[in-house]
Amino acid sequence: VGIRHILASPFHPQTNGKLERYHRTIKLDVNQTPYDVPGNLEIAITEFVNCYNNRRYHKALGNVTPSDVLDGRREEILERRKEVQTQTFQRRRLYNQQLRELAQSARSLHQHSVPFTLYDQTALSERVRSSVSEVVRQQVDAGVDIVSDGE
Repeated sequence: VGIRHILASPFHPQTNGKLERYHRTIKLDVNQTPYDVPGNLEIAITEFVNCYNNRRYHKALGNVTPSDVLDGRREEILERRKEVQTQTFQRRRLYNQQLRELAQSARSLHQHSVPFTLYDQTALSERVRSSVSEVVRQQVDAGVDIVSDGE
């Protein structure tokens, strides 16, 4: 696992920088509530340690939990995340390409027709809206997670 014991100089907290940072994190989280009974404080610290080790992602570990690293799941999790990211990007590209094609066909329809009346504009808007709805429905049926990425 790569854990080793080191001895620090007295009154030199920089030697134990990671531990000092951990203590600061506990203090920031646990000290939010005043505790009347020491047992409540102990419960809060125990809950924090459990959350810190099993549910909180750590940037220094590649955004996985320490328990994932200790159980040997880190590489598997990171690989799966990369696969999901690649699939998401592919789906977004396809979705955005379909929207661009739809907009282009609507523009070309608009350019090659006689001047629109209010009825024609409404019909065109409805056609574009139904086409977009169809694209979205197809992607939902395919299990695509449709999230706006600002494009």
